[in-house]
Amino acid sequence: MSHYEERLERDLSLIKQQATLLAKRVDAALAAAVRALLSGDDKLAYATVLGDQRINAENRKLDKMCHAFIGVHLPSAGHLRLMTAMIHANVALERVGDYAVTIARESVHLAKRPDALIKREVELLAGESRQMFKQAMCGFIDGNAEKARATMIMADQGRAHFDVGFCRPGQCGRELQHRGSLCLPGRFQFARTGVGSGQEHLRGNGVCGHRPDQGGQGFPDPLP
Repeated sequence: MSHYEERLERDLSLIKQQATLLAKRVDAALAAAVRALLSGDDKLAYATVLGDQRINAENRKLDKMCHAFIGVHLPSAGHLRLMTAMIHANVALERVGDYAVTIARESVHLAKRPDALIKREVELLAGESRQMFKQAMCGFIDGNAEKARATMIMADQGRAHFDVGFCRPGQCGRELQHRGSLCLPGRFQFARTGVGSGQEHLRGNGVCGHRPDQGGQGFPDPLP
């Protein structure tokens, strides 16, 4: 391997590591936001909102690394497609992080916590969304097209569950008293849709059509 090839592969590895770090921070923010929502932990909700600044910083760093890679290496074909997909995925990750902030902000405005039925549905919905998110990122980072396709199928099936456990704002006033114009379940559904939108970005920008070198830094261990 030539010196140029070694440097290119090193820079690619650093970009993948940065993307993995960002994805883990976003996943942790989603988990914290849901915990704050279901437990009424306003302190955790505020910490999640403030923690978005760190996510945004990591997001800007990844964007800078991708553009620097293009400027230094002048990639073509596969490497150029990978950088294009990474930049789009970076935007999607930032958006999913913003939805975590939305969940946290809505949590502190609740006058009453969700009842047992809604809480169970929210937990199921959040768990499903986080699993798809992590699987999408693993498939993207590792260049695993089969895992990416499987995630796309999961996302399509998950859309059928959007309305389970949720009600229209005008029908759930007795169950959830919210000081805004929308009830929280609708907001959480909106956030869940954001995770799906992030997957659309991931799967629509090279995940299934491009196979970067294996051995990329994915999510090595399941996150709690």
